[in-house]
Amino acid sequence: MKATILIVDDEPLNVDLLVGLLAPLYEIRVGYDGREALEILKKIEPDFILLDIMMPRLDGYGVIEEIQKDKRLKEIPVVFLTAKSDHESIIKGFELGAADYVTKPFNKQELLVRVANHINRYRLQKELEVQKEFIQAIVDAQPNMILLTDGHEIKFVNRALLEFYGCRSLDEFLVTYGSLSKTFIHNEHFFYPHTNETFFEWIERFMKLSQDERVVSVYSKQESSVRALSVSVSLFRSQEYILNMSDITQTVAKKLQLEDDSLHDRLTRAYNREYFYQNYKLHLQSALSSGNKLGVAMIDIDFFKNVNDTKGHDVGDYVLQELVRLLQRSIRHTDRLVRWGGEEFVILIQIDGRMGLQRAMQHICQVIEAHTFEHIGHMTCSIGTTLYEAGETIEQTLKRADEALYKAKANGRNQVVYN
Repeated sequence: MKATILIVDDEPLNVDLLVGLLAPLYEIRVGYDGREALEILKKIEPDFILLDIMMPRLDGYGVIEEIQKDKRLKEIPVVFLTAKSDHESIIKGFELGAADYVTKPFNKQELLVRVANHINRYRLQKELEVQKEFIQAIVDAQPNMILLTDGHEIKFVNRALLEFYGCRSLDEFLVTYGSLSKTFIHNEHFFYPHTNETFFEWIERFMKLSQDERVVSVYSKQESSVRALSVSVSLFRSQEYILNMSDITQTVAKKLQLEDDSLHDRLTRAYNREYFYQNYKLHLQSALSSGNKLGVAMIDIDFFKNVNDTKGHDVGDYVLQELVRLLQRSIRHTDRLVRWGGEEFVILIQIDGRMGLQRAMQHICQVIEAHTFEHIGHMTCSIGTTLYEAGETIEQTLKRADEALYKAKANGRNQVVYN
């Protein structure tokens, strides 16, 4: 299809010359002054405009100002056709949005080349815009969130991402959040960038993870809740990345629940032995790094067998559950309570030394003795304590705590013994 050119000039001789030159190659529309040109532009969208500057009623400067106000027309290349060649007129034309200028009298061959170049560039731009809109429509139809970035700025996001974050546009997203990583929430189960880590630094660490580990925690305005997003990263071009994010909150929640169940005692919800053996080294390292020691306390409910024998296992279960609630309120958030088996419990505690460990466990003894258990009344416990010693196995530490517990029971119960 031929491109359409709008020629605007108040001199018929110039118009005839231009039409004769361009009509064999293009569709031509003519306006003889600025007002007439604007009326024509209400009806058509030409591919190119040749615009004289000096005209009655409305000059070329006035015409291009009106064109620039119209989103439908503002990208059309406008070339000023003028007898003026002074720099002031040329600069003013460019400032108003002109793509080029040609001075009269013009060189016919030069004019043909300039017109062809501008039209080809404009049509290519329009074609690219159509392709971009087509790609945008395809990407917007995807349920996953998609983002394109060069590491310094976000160049593209799809509708799903904007809806997830409650934004109407990429500009609004950038004003609200600044970057994608700033939307991540710290969660021990998921990936989280280090403080002041650049995009290239955290993305390099991220890409070294297995796909199952490439999960981040984010707050969704759309869902009004914290969500877990699985993120896949692809190198699009040199230093440009496509991030594809999908909401896997339900899947992750089930997985975490299963993991949580596997590490907790079903009856009391205290940690179990599986948790102890998986994590005692972490607690040991944490204690040592803070200049403390790792204390181990073994707790046994005195005469608990009598409860089951005389009151039944339902009451016995209640006592165990109530005991765990008491202990959880009595220990710090860094300590860990483990149901070791039956009525025996183990506490891992980060402490400054033997005296601190003794005081902490004596307090627990007193809390249990002072508590009134429904159907039972008052109960007591015996506690054996020890500190982990460098170079030994955890089994050796546990054995010493168990021996201390045995001594506490043998000495009359309801007491703390250190070994």
